[in-house]
Amino acid sequence: MNKFNAFPIGKERKEEIRETYKNATSFQTRGNREIFDSKHYTWIDSPLDGPNIIDGKSFGKSFGYLLPEGEASLRNYIETTLARRKSKAVGVEFGGIGSRLFSEFTPGFFAKSVGVSLLDHRGRTDQLARLTERDKKINHEVLEGNIFDTETYNSLNKKLENKKVDLIIERMGKGLEFVPIEPYTVSRILQTWYDLLREEGVMFVQVPVVFNNLLETWVAKIKKELESVIEIEYQKGNSDAAIHGACSAFRLRKLPRAPSELPLLDPRTVRKIPR
Repeated sequence: MNKFNAFPIGKERKEEIRETYKNATSFQTRGNREIFDSKHYTWIDSPLDGPNIIDGKSFGKSFGYLLPEGEASLRNYIETTLARRKSKAVGVEFGGIGSRLFSEFTPGFFAKSVGVSLLDHRGRTDQLARLTERDKKINHEVLEGNIFDTETYNSLNKKLENKKVDLIIERMGKGLEFVPIEPYTVSRILQTWYDLLREEGVMFVQVPVVFNNLLETWVAKIKKELESVIEIEYQKGNSDAAIHGACSAFRLRKLPRAPSELPLLDPRTVRKIPR
């Protein structure tokens, strides 16, 4: 395998992580200007199933191929899957503020929801106070933080009062530039999200298209070894932006008797898989 097709190791791996973290930290101070002046990021507060509007296409459009055959509504799938948790469910969006997303579920379905984002881009608008009040009405909060930073999860657990989560959803689009192209760091975060997930909970997660080969191999491993306790489906996209088609992503449901740790690919296997 050509070394240029392999994922970074050694010093290159550390540099990839360091550079990505530096860019994310810089964005936290300049992001508001970049979002509003250059329109670089389009999915800043997108709808659940609704039409494509100024804030980009809906989550349903992005994850539609992951839904069971015959299911056309992301909201219906989630509310049906989590029906036992109605009025008690807890949801988290990673990589976005989640305000419009959680407001479009059936009123009262989620008892608590949090959007975890590098910044709350609404801070530049005169409407921030009104929007924050709207969030409170559905028991939603926005937590500013880097999803690759341990302190972010300490703050999140405080907001959740250390409760498990029924729904995790992440679709960052262009924001994936703040995800290091380094499989072990990403795997660590997936393990963190899996730990947060309640039994019978579900998560929808976008991954950079550069991980397509890893995604395919990993899903095959889970289906072969743990099909009865972890339900998983995936889709491969052609672009992280995926404006007109599916993004690279997976849907995972943690069934009863699922292992306490998320099964991942071993380092030797990862090194053999090209980008």
